[in-house]
Amino acid sequence: MEATLRTIVFVVGLICVFEGIVIVIKPGFYRQAIGIFLKGRMVYVLPPLKTAFGVLFLVAATSCAKPAIIIALGLITCTAGIAMFMMGPAKLKRFLNWWKMRGDWFLRLLGVVAVVLGLLIVYAAGFGGGA
Repeated sequence: MEATLRTIVFVVGLICVFEGIVIVIKPGFYRQAIGIFLKGRMVYVLPPLKTAFGVLFLVAATSCAKPAIIIALGLITCTAGIAMFMMGPAKLKRFLNWWKMRGDWFLRLLGVVAVVLGLLIVYAAGFGGGA
């Protein structure tokens, strides 16, 4: 079970790296992704999804090579998910629209941050000789 949780965390890190690279290359992709969550009731998916990832990190932390890093990221992600719940759908949509309207340079910077965080997650999971 621990190896499975660690693998899931590792894969989440790889997805973050991949997503960040795509955003750096094509920032319009991020705008399209945000647009999906602005349609209909899709805005209701984000808070539980973000909270679930945070809980996953908290549960999986002890199976990772660097649990403190995964715990910190899990707490930050859970807090963000709870904040999204508390915002309500109208404010959350305004917030998402704000992100969607940012310039390409800003989104590319966000992509670089995603790559760095993804690499940190991969490192903290402990694959590649660290665990």
